[in-house]
Amino acid sequence: MHRINRPLIVTISGDLGSGKSVLANALVDYWGAEAYSTGKIQRKMAEDRGITTLELNKLAETDKSIDDEIDGNFRKLAETDKNLVIDSRMAWHFIPESFKIKLEVNPVLAAERIIAANRDNEKYGDFDATLQGLKDRKSSERERFQKYYGVDIEDQENYDLVIETTDVTPEAIQIVTNDAIKDWLIQKPYDHFWVGARNLIPTKNKRDLHNNVIVMRKDGFYILLNGHKRVTKSLDRDYSLVPCVRVPNKDIPALDKQVIDTWQDKNGFTFAVDPARLFGN
Repeated sequence: MHRINRPLIVTISGDLGSGKSVLANALVDYWGAEAYSTGKIQRKMAEDRGITTLELNKLAETDKSIDDEIDGNFRKLAETDKNLVIDSRMAWHFIPESFKIKLEVNPVLAAERIIAANRDNEKYGDFDATLQGLKDRKSSERERFQKYYGVDIEDQENYDLVIETTDVTPEAIQIVTNDAIKDWLIQKPYDHFWVGARNLIPTKNKRDLHNNVIVMRKDGFYILLNGHKRVTKSLDRDYSLVPCVRVPNKDIPALDKQVIDTWQDKNGFTFAVDPARLFGN
């Protein structure tokens, strides 16, 4: 049964600084939808209380009325007769019939984007303080939603589409997203997990011939286990998203700085976030 006879509801969750607002705005225009955002509600609530959004999140760990105030509005949206795009950590849970998107981003790049955005209620200090503040906020929200709703917002299986957006153009993200929505509407198979080619850390010098791009996640990076040849083809194009298969984070192979340096030299690019962080530097 096709879903095209119903209003389209898209819910977008994910990391701060991952490009959720940009994608939401593009989807609103493309699908002729109305926009809703938890972030704006949270910032207004924090301003009214004279605290930061991180402090609001900490307060919400013991005061469930804060989440109830935010989430109560979203529960009613499932009865809409209009196309909707909702930027919210938990709307996917309250509206299970929605097309559920999660955006990820390397936390270092996220911190740089948050500093550049210069929002009053998202100022943590210098870069190191911002990086730690984002980590604390993410941990706070994850624990809170597990406690109140019994769901893990970091579990990729909760979503219809997951995109890692590090060093990826908004246009590429929008193309992948719209194509996936169109296939989902007619129940056609599609790739559910995509990673920016320039955030895939190689483990081999040679171009293996595996068709599937197999990855593990480590410290905000995705470690490329197999599919190096396919990734190099994406690096040669502006269209820099690659469909991947993520496997559990165990037995991650040792990383070699020389392999990583050679990879960048041969493919003519520099990682947006220095992989030296993977070596503790």
